Amino acid sequence: MPPDDLNMVWRISAFRGDHSLHSELPIGKDQLAKLREVVAPDPDDPWYMFSYPVPLDVWSKVNEILHCGPPDPDLEYFISGYAADR
Repeated sequence: MPPDDLNMVWRISAFRGDHSLHSELPIGKDQLAKLREVVAPDPDDPWYMFSYPVPLDVWSKVNEILHCGPPDPDLEYFISGYAADR
């Protein structure tokens, strides 16, 4: 996990079939720690700087953590992070 002084923002994003953004939901640091067990990042990307697909077969676990409701099977979901402006 990033150090406390690193200003990071994480989100789960939903995309349509044409790759346009449908929606985003912010992910808190505590939630991200739990999501690591469900959608693990690459070992060399501990802060989710790359996008990671969220398979629908793990959605029930994602929903337990994020309380985001059921997925739309017509959308593709990804977890990612980025450094936020201070």
